[in-house]
Amino acid sequence: MKAIVMSGCLALAVVSASRAADEDSFSAPDRSVTLEAPARANLGIAVAAATAQSVKVETRGLGQVQSLDLLGQTDAELSIAESAFRASQAAAARSQGMFKADIGVSRQVLEQAEHQAATDAAQLALAQRKAQAAWGRDAPWKDAAQRRALTARIAAGEAAIVRAVLPSALGPMADVRVERLGARGRDAEQWKAKTAWTGPADPTAPGHVYYLLIEGAGPAEGERVRVIAAAGEAQTGAYVPAAAVIIAEGATWLYIETQPNYFVRQAVDIGLPRGEGYVILHGVSPGEKVVTAGAAHLLARETGKED
Repeated sequence: MKAIVMSGCLALAVVSASRAADEDSFSAPDRSVTLEAPARANLGIAVAAATAQSVKVETRGLGQVQSLDLLGQTDAELSIAESAFRASQAAAARSQGMFKADIGVSRQVLEQAEHQAATDAAQLALAQRKAQAAWGRDAPWKDAAQRRALTARIAAGEAAIVRAVLPSALGPMADVRVERLGARGRDAEQWKAKTAWTGPADPTAPGHVYYLLIEGAGPAEGERVRVIAAAGEAQTGAYVPAAAVIIAEGATWLYIETQPNYFVRQAVDIGLPRGEGYVILHGVSPGEKVVTAGAAHLLARETGKED
């Protein structure tokens, strides 16, 4: 009987020890904090539901407004070459007609006219290759009249061309915008590019070169700007105000209230700024309760650095 009692006591002790070990091993998930209601009120913790917002993934780069002199020089070189080509072609045609009709044109004169026409054709081809090397093959001017009209609009401050370098190649572009460096928030002045085309490859530029045509009054000649290009299908993310985001451990975070007075710190990517906040595609969903005030106090409480 004593053996049975001792065995039962031993089994009870093992079970109790196991339960105690389980209780000791339980801990809240990493990067979380629980508050009592009075502490929450004292810390000024406020939450708001993240709202849904559709965005297109953006790529960002830098650009510079091109000098009017560059386009003017291209226009002048092409215009001179085109004029000389037309004149020499016409002269060669007249000489050929007169030579065939035996009207006072020698073979030597005919050969000189044809030689000049060939020379001017080569000069025009050289000027065209030089223009393509400067502006790319798909520049929006097709003839001298279009070049001069654009040059006149730029000179009058009614248009501008921006040379942009973007980190990735773009497919069909639904939205390309330009804004001044340092501009932030809703008050940032932006200009939408009416036309965009691929520029010539630049081995010194770490990315892909594009030219953007801005219509209307825009940034000043020579000004450096930020270029934002959105492409692809729209994605739905959660919009959170900038005040919800904190920086810690070399990353950006926000706190989500998953249960009453229980907050979990979630890493987020803030690469999609919108207005006074950010659209988050991963880590938080629309409708979740995000801490919008007092996040820094939660971080101090969580990390034991409240003092």
